[in-house]
Amino acid sequence: MNIVLCDDERFLRFLDQKLQTYLKTKKIPFKIKQFKSGEELLRCNMAQMDLIFLDIRLAELDGLQVARILRRSNPDFILIFVTSYIEYAPLGYETRAFRYILKEQIDALFDGMLNTILKEMGYFRTEVTLDFSFGVETFFTDNLLYAESKLHAIYFHFYEKTRHLYNTLDSIQKILPTEEFVRIHKSYLVNIRHLEDVKNYTAFLDNGIELPISQKKFSETKKRLFLYRGRL
Repeated sequence: MNIVLCDDERFLRFLDQKLQTYLKTKKIPFKIKQFKSGEELLRCNMAQMDLIFLDIRLAELDGLQVARILRRSNPDFILIFVTSYIEYAPLGYETRAFRYILKEQIDALFDGMLNTILKEMGYFRTEVTLDFSFGVETFFTDNLLYAESKLHAIYFHFYEKTRHLYNTLDSIQKILPTEEFVRIHKSYLVNIRHLEDVKNYTAFLDNGIELPISQKKFSETKKRLFLYRGRL
């Protein structure tokens, strides 16, 4: 894992130590680069960066400006804003920040945040084995877009394939990890990581599919999406 830290020197040492302790415990190989200014950071090749911890208040270019520039060259890195200023949080999420953490909260939230990040990056993946109509198959649950109940069968929709078996959606919901999937309708169980937006009682998935959300499930679905993105 390639990690970048950009902050003042004192906090860089603190954050570097916490990351090293955590990642060594998880036995995950890593490289950490430290920068004290946004200008210094932007002079480096960010194409291979996986995870960036960035302060908002930096000299000259602030963290928000730096994040916007970085997104142009690498839209896929995970961005964590670590700062002392809560008022910038809404602007931070405009740059697709994964989390916005106050420095005073870092000790309490650090391990849980890193667990979520590593799972998002595929380090902790859940495998499920099911007996589909054509035979037994094992898959990673993060590859499943959504499960659909239709005519006494459950259809499992992936990016490039669909599988089905005969069961109930209630039973399938108990098999799939609860933190990954949200029930949006009596007929649909959606993977929260593939949910792009929720509005007008519609779920917008990252493959362009739109699914109906029942009135009963709408508030909970919206809340789950915001929690997943770290906005609450």
